[in-house]
Amino acid sequence: MVQALEKVNIKQQELVSFDIFDTLVTRRVALPTGIFAIMQHVLMQNDNFSPFVKNNFYRLRIECEKLARDHSKRLNNYSEITFDDIYDLMQTNYNLSDKQKVYLKNLEIETEIKNLVPIDKNIEVLKDYLSQGKRVVLISDMYHTSDTIRMILSNIDKVFENIKIYVSSEYKVSKGEGFLYDRVRAEEQVLTGKWMHCGDNRNADINVARKHGIKTEFLQQPLLMPYEKRLLNSQPENLYYQMIIGSARLARFERPEQNAEKYDFGASFAGPILYSYVDYVIEHSLKQGFNTLYFIARDGYIPKIIADIIIENRALNLKTRYLYGSRKAWRIPTEENYDTIISWVFNEYRNRLSYDLLAYRLNMDAEFLKNLIDVEIPYDSVFNKTQRKLIEEKFKNSSNVKKAVIAANKENSILLNKYIRQEVNLNPEHSAFVDLCGSGRSLDVLFSTVGVAGEKYSCFYLVHTAFNEKFNADIISYLPEFEDCHCVELLSKSFEGQTIGYSESNSGEIKPLTELNNGECLKKWGLPSYISGIENFTRKILECAKFNNDTVLFSELVGKYIDYIHDLDKETAEVLGSIPHKLVGDENNSCSITSKISFIKSFIDFILCRKNVSYFGEYPFITAAKSGGLKKQWIRFLQKFPTLQKVLCDVYINKKNKEAIITLLGIRVSFGRLLWRNV
Repeated sequence: MVQALEKVNIKQQELVSFDIFDTLVTRRVALPTGIFAIMQHVLMQNDNFSPFVKNNFYRLRIECEKLARDHSKRLNNYSEITFDDIYDLMQTNYNLSDKQKVYLKNLEIETEIKNLVPIDKNIEVLKDYLSQGKRVVLISDMYHTSDTIRMILSNIDKVFENIKIYVSSEYKVSKGEGFLYDRVRAEEQVLTGKWMHCGDNRNADINVARKHGIKTEFLQQPLLMPYEKRLLNSQPENLYYQMIIGSARLARFERPEQNAEKYDFGASFAGPILYSYVDYVIEHSLKQGFNTLYFIARDGYIPKIIADIIIENRALNLKTRYLYGSRKAWRIPTEENYDTIISWVFNEYRNRLSYDLLAYRLNMDAEFLKNLIDVEIPYDSVFNKTQRKLIEEKFKNSSNVKKAVIAANKENSILLNKYIRQEVNLNPEHSAFVDLCGSGRSLDVLFSTVGVAGEKYSCFYLVHTAFNEKFNADIISYLPEFEDCHCVELLSKSFEGQTIGYSESNSGEIKPLTELNNGECLKKWGLPSYISGIENFTRKILECAKFNNDTVLFSELVGKYIDYIHDLDKETAEVLGSIPHKLVGDENNSCSITSKISFIKSFIDFILCRKNVSYFGEYPFITAAKSGGLKKQWIRFLQKFPTLQKVLCDVYINKKNKEAIITLLGIRVSFGRLLWRNV
């Protein structure tokens, strides 16, 4: 956890010194060099510079600083340089005029001022020491002069106006080498045993200071997450990467002690994904003239929170509503859609269908349904392929079954119609629906049920999973379909259960009915901290965009983060894999995202050709990342070669066609004639 500097007992200390950057102040961007990415973005709008300088400023600025240090080391035998040294070299190398050089220097200082934020807790500690009458100084390895640094800091807090600043560029020695501490000791006339230094750099602020006999206080700043490092390594000059990761890092400065890892995951991983999507939805809606966005339960719960923060921050003329709905509550069989609904049920849940699940999906009593179908199978037994085909045919071809299903859902259809007309402005020019991941089928059924099938409504999805189908709605998908894209639904949880229907009060108000769910389990997991992290990230990125006159809309980052779910680091997998989860479409049955596996048992299962060998939870790639080591490699091996087991050893028997084949080590042998020679 990021700790503030403690108000330690310093009665014996005569001098307290503070490092400056990432100790008292920090930047809105991911890395200090992110300032140059912002500058490059600004320069792209400036016609007074050559395309080469504008397109490559980020790299040129870094290289000129490094080259200036190399020159100083060779010529003067010290590597500390000034701000002017850097820009004089840039002027010479890239043929800049004096006016252009001054412009760039001023732009850098202005950009620094805009993007510096206080670490308030540590500044309060500094003020407390001053109130105790202690001598306080600032020490920094920096190319700016002390006057420039003072001017920059004074924009943060007036307390810095009169504090002595020791800076490496003026003394030509650094903290990292230790010699700057010697200069401070000499000028301040203090014994090292009566001096305490506070800073964030483990080497320069702590190890080197201790070697000089100075007492130290260490502040661990938030480290970059593995996925943030990967993103920055791929494109460090990308302004939006710098802003988004910088905002996530700022949010982590405020992480709570309890459920800190859940807060960090919300602020750093889920926050950037969901914010980018919601920001896109809002920008698109404003252009289209929508005035109300309906966020569909439950995936819409956290996106609505984000939307409300954005709308309030930007004072936008846009309303949001939370709409209770689900597949179960909206896909209600009627005379018009019966065949379609039945086909969807048997297709989408084919590997899990039982009488219990069918009854649950169709709002019917399981015993009544079993007697109606009259195929003797236990209630909770999953249908095999033959049974499933037989029962589906009965649903589609039996008029008695159809009438019973429609009759059982008649009241539900009426209540749904009333609820939607109560909650939704059905003018498609004014309204749009927002979901996270889905096919759009439920909304199509909804529009049909409420009698507006001829209208075209706009429906937003972060990932749309059925783009080859035709819909009555205008589907607006933020991203193309991803492999295992349903994993994005893990990022947006709510405390309430699935909407299972509606009821009408005595006053005529229609209210949603929700399942008893694992809300308490989600609270225990840390959902409030997780949401708090997302909220804090949202506020930080809005501040960053405001100070830099920009709007962060970058779907590429979202795609990269979603891809990262399939190649997680162990720590992130631990958090993601611990989220309480229920199967889509069967929310009354809990399941785990990941499974604990035994490598030995799994290997034996594989050798013995047991069918459960490849099952490691609903998201095996998360299980693999959590497992690590040999287990991780084993799971990935099974995922990469899913049919290998059948090649090694498999038995296939088809009584209808009188076929029987055994496969051993890739060799296929037919023994059908042996089984049916006397038949």
